[in-house]
Amino acid sequence: MFINMLSKIQSSQHWLSQFLPVHRGVAAQLLDSLHIVSTEDMRSDLRVLIEDIARNRSQKSALLPIRECSAQESIYDTQNPTISPVLQSATESLGSEAFISNLYTELTRARKRQFMLEKVQVNGGHKELAPSLSFMKHHKFKNLFLVDDLIGSGDRVVSYLDALFRNKTINSWVSYGYIKVHIVSFMATDEGKCVVSRAIKRRKNVSLHVMHRAPSLRDLADSKALELLCKSYADKKTQYPLGYKESAVRVVFTHSAPNNLPSILYRSVFTKFRPNNAPSLNLSQWAAMFPNRTIPEQFKQDLAAIKRKPSSRVDILHLLELLKNGADKREDIAHLMNRTSAYIQTLLDLCERMGFLTQNRAVISITNQGLCELSRPAGKNYTIEKSEEFYYPY
Repeated sequence: MFINMLSKIQSSQHWLSQFLPVHRGVAAQLLDSLHIVSTEDMRSDLRVLIEDIARNRSQKSALLPIRECSAQESIYDTQNPTISPVLQSATESLGSEAFISNLYTELTRARKRQFMLEKVQVNGGHKELAPSLSFMKHHKFKNLFLVDDLIGSGDRVVSYLDALFRNKTINSWVSYGYIKVHIVSFMATDEGKCVVSRAIKRRKNVSLHVMHRAPSLRDLADSKALELLCKSYADKKTQYPLGYKESAVRVVFTHSAPNNLPSILYRSVFTKFRPNNAPSLNLSQWAAMFPNRTIPEQFKQDLAAIKRKPSSRVDILHLLELLKNGADKREDIAHLMNRTSAYIQTLLDLCERMGFLTQNRAVISITNQGLCELSRPAGKNYTIEKSEEFYYPY
């Protein structure tokens, strides 16, 4: 997560300059309300969650990225069980597929026997692909993780599930409990979570796991002014000025911007731009902050310059203080400290080795030694050692 200084960085100035002077303060407020999540942080958090769910290392597990699906599409070939699943549609950006592919690679390296990829001969060489049905049957896979960065309206997840269960073999395996399906998302809106929960309510062996609630414009004290700005400057032809299905989310990932953002942030208009309700605006075009949902390189460089570096000493004391005051879950601590779950897990493991706390079935407790550490004067530094078996976001 990044410090809210987006209205001050170089790459945001042209976007802000398009607003009438009287509205630029609200536009800056909109930028500063955005939550920017790095793909690396999200990937490491999702890995921690997936490893929590897949604790039994003897059970083989596969990962698939949730994506847009066309009508009557099937994720697995309905006729040939030896064909690997289609991971990405030709018209979709490679952002989500790329980060999930990297996540799969990390899990495979750490747990080769659990998160197996299928080696397939392609053009005289070998390539590792997502497991086919035949491969999964031969190796007795028990878990199938469907991974997403953000569940907005929930429509995409529901259509993906329809495409998955269009294959009779998968449908049968899940129904009889031979394999379990885990829908895993870094974030979800309240509405999206409800839509997906309703869709899987009557399905056996399908579960939903969401790490964080997606922040919305409606959470803010000045939400009315922000929504009015987004609607007023949206092009007249825009169906959803506040984002797809009017989700009005305010989160951006460094691999892509979701279409649940207000449209003025990601939808450029190159000719005949006509705002809904800004009559004094003399513009024929609109340049989006994240054009076509891509993240400009200059924006990424600006983010790198303002990213806050953690101090392990300060963070350990902060963590122990939270434990002392009653916090006992990793996700709650990560939220309170505004850190990734993966980073918090490294601190927890370090503190456990030093005797400051205990971790028992996901419940964390401070020890007497940890309480003593809180009362000591400052001056001691801790080093978070890196491990080949774990990804550290900083």
